[in-house]
Amino acid sequence: MPVNPDNDLLLSYSEGFRAPTFNDLYYPDTQYSNPNLQPETSKSYELQWRSQLSDSTRLEASLYRTDLSDAIILDAGKPQNVASARINGFEAALKQELFGWQGNLGLSLIDPRDRDSGHTLARRARRTVNLDLDRQFDQLGLGASWQAISSSYDDEANRNRLGGYALLGLRSSWALNREVSLSLKVDNVLDKSYARAKYSYLGEAQNYREEGRVWMLGVTWTPEI
Repeated sequence: MPVNPDNDLLLSYSEGFRAPTFNDLYYPDTQYSNPNLQPETSKSYELQWRSQLSDSTRLEASLYRTDLSDAIILDAGKPQNVASARINGFEAALKQELFGWQGNLGLSLIDPRDRDSGHTLARRARRTVNLDLDRQFDQLGLGASWQAISSSYDDEANRNRLGGYALLGLRSSWALNREVSLSLKVDNVLDKSYARAKYSYLGEAQNYREEGRVWMLGVTWTPEI
């Protein structure tokens, strides 16, 4: 619904269905599968505001609520159903052009809860911040990404905490001609040690360590027809 030429207000409702994957149901190691898993259904309500603050600045913000039935979660690595859960959330995104750079700043705040136990749903960080900067210099493209994620829990009982972390990524591209370009990307530039999940070893919860610094070189060919 347009409020004025520079502002829009939107109200939406949606329903979702998520079936368990084959691995969720039948992975050979029963520690990580559950043949009794039920499909997840959801109902979502969202109020969104979009504003063109200036020719180079755009702001979007939304409040939402999702009600889940038989929510599929990973409880210490094993898929389980949570009979009733809800997620309250707020998201904001600021897009800004400054001195030729395209900037995107995003914020996500969520409160994911099991209605019965009151516990936070497993492996869902409550706070996330994303920042992206990109610029094109004729044939050369440069960009950087930074993401910060708060701590979360690996299990439904909220006993095993996963620490928060922040990651920096860099990228560049060079157009050799109209058809061929080269790209170089570096993820986790600062070689941070972090984990998104845990596993059990001799009765103790241990971190699955994610990859450290990763370099990727690519060639893209787009033939003209």
